Amino acid sequence: MKGSPREEGNTATMADIFAKGTSENNNIVTKIVLKDKIIGDCSGCAICQQNGGKCVQDDDMNEIYDEMHKADVIILACPVYFLYLAFFDEKND
Repeated sequence: MKGSPREEGNTATMADIFAKGTSENNNIVTKIVLKDKIIGDCSGCAICQQNGGKCVQDDDMNEIYDEMHKADVIILACPVYFLYLAFFDEKND
């Protein structure tokens, strides 16, 4: 998962290199670019705890959850600007 707001920045480049090496070793790689997704904030309704983990919000996070459940390994690449994860401010700009 790429959490960088810049498509060709350092974080994205490192994630692409990692994915290429993984693919070259006969592994299946699914790339998810978080800046291209519409993801709502959790409302804390707890409905997901009653219906098998499915969020009532109809956003891209449900698709991401499906991919995460299928994965053996999950890599999150996110830049850190002055000890701060930038993705949380720029996710839906």
